[in-house]
Amino acid sequence: LVASEAIQTLTADPGVEGDGPQGVLVVDLCSGSGAIALAIADEVPSARVHAVELGDDAVLWLRRNVEELDFGGRVSVWHGDAGDAAALGELFESCRPRLRRMIRLRLDCRLQGRVDPSDILQEAFLDISRRGAEQARSREMPFFLWLRLMTGQKLLEIHRRHLGTQL
Repeated sequence: LVASEAIQTLTADPGVEGDGPQGVLVVDLCSGSGAIALAIADEVPSARVHAVELGDDAVLWLRRNVEELDFGGRVSVWHGDAGDAAALGELFESCRPRLRRMIRLRLDCRLQGRVDPSDILQEAFLDISRRGAEQARSREMPFFLWLRLMTGQKLLEIHRRHLGTQL
């Protein structure tokens, strides 16, 4: 049911082809043997899927399943969880180009000479790393949307810091 709902959501919107040539990004936390991650990769050809699993035995099965089904590198296996700083850092780095694009599009032109998108990403990552375990437990929204929300909040904070209430 969860995989079906995700696939339906990803295929229902014609604009979900993702931003740019890399397609839509899906992060499957607590991936287990990879059933949901692999179903999404199979049904949504534009999807790049990051399957994240903490359990050693489950990661072995996950890697076997990914290798056996061979999605041409569109499915990545991450051993850890979103609360693990190293895993969170790697996941953040995989999303960094899309987050940078979002910042460049939303950064007020009055700040473009003073504030660099990399600085905003660095500050956002500090907040994200403090709240990573909380997000992994709550699962209220998809991981990338949460990253985008946290980065957008940091961008808003920086706008207010530099421009006051002139938004």
